[in-house]
Amino acid sequence: MGAGGFIILAVGDVIIKSVMLVRFETAAPGAALLLFLLVFSPSGAWGGGPQPVQTFAPGADAIVGTWLTGKGDAQVAIYRDGGEFLGKLAWLKEPNGDDGRPAVDDKNPDRRLRGQPILGLVIIHAAYISGDFWKGRVYDPDSGDTYSCTIRLASPDALKLRGYLGISLFGRTETWKRVERSGTL
Repeated sequence: MGAGGFIILAVGDVIIKSVMLVRFETAAPGAALLLFLLVFSPSGAWGGGPQPVQTFAPGADAIVGTWLTGKGDAQVAIYRDGGEFLGKLAWLKEPNGDDGRPAVDDKNPDRRLRGQPILGLVIIHAAYISGDFWKGRVYDPDSGDTYSCTIRLASPDALKLRGYLGISLFGRTETWKRVERSGTL
């Protein structure tokens, strides 16, 4: 007659399926068996058979280490400073400007900071929220703009950094690859 709810069937470390329970008061006697076989067969309605349960469970320090940016033109060393996570530019593919001298933060909106070297510049300020999620702000020395950001670990060696203005719907996501783990992990 009506929906009964949802159930998850698990065997060991594998979730088999999530199915909606339906009460068959007026259905043919074989309808429940047919539905059961359809849902739980390897190529059933939800397809693909058993799905492994994710075993990757990062903690707050999981982002600590050195990361190659999505463009591959910089490495950012992320480290903990008290309760905050900071990321500084540790390597640049092109560390020097057109004049052959170290590149400087010439687009910084604060005129007093425009002469500081880009190499070693702190560009990420983030706080750990929970699980695989950090939130804060990221500075782009190419434009001089600061964006809100979220950081999520896609795996132990890949993170997704999303920079945005206002709401995260209007932003851009980059995938960074881990280059080196910190000794504190």
